[in-house]
Amino acid sequence: MTWREIDLDAKLWTLPAARAKNGREHQIPLSDLAVEILRSLPWIADSRFVFSLFGRGPITAFVLTKQRLDALMPTETAPWTLHDLRRTFASGCARLGVAVHVVEAALNHRSGSIKGVAAVYNRYSYDTEKRAALSAWARHVETIVTGAPDNVITLRRGV
Repeated sequence: MTWREIDLDAKLWTLPAARAKNGREHQIPLSDLAVEILRSLPWIADSRFVFSLFGRGPITAFVLTKQRLDALMPTETAPWTLHDLRRTFASGCARLGVAVHVVEAALNHRSGSIKGVAAVYNRYSYDTEKRAALSAWARHVETIVTGAPDNVITLRRGV
């Protein structure tokens, strides 16, 4: 992720087609919490890359980075992979009531629940729904991290 791909004011990350697994540009809405975290990063002006071990280049030592993350986890944490984060997001959004086609759109999947004629004709981006889903997920994660109860019920149609 590079700073050039992020518009903090619009709360949007645009993943270029060249770096997307399916070869299609993907727009990812950023929650308020994500924007707050990004704005707090100390090397925002010094580095081209958002996530960097030393502020000069992208993370390339994924094994070492994963080992550092594992060292910070509680000892009873089951083994996990970085890809499990996508599965956790998808499962968590389902639990939060987010429609599967919105989860797939958020994950940049194109071949899932919308099939046949609908897949041919439905070109809707689900941007509004993706933003709502990612905001709901951010609130959910924040309640886990802070331990504060989430006693706010958000009412909205069609998420």
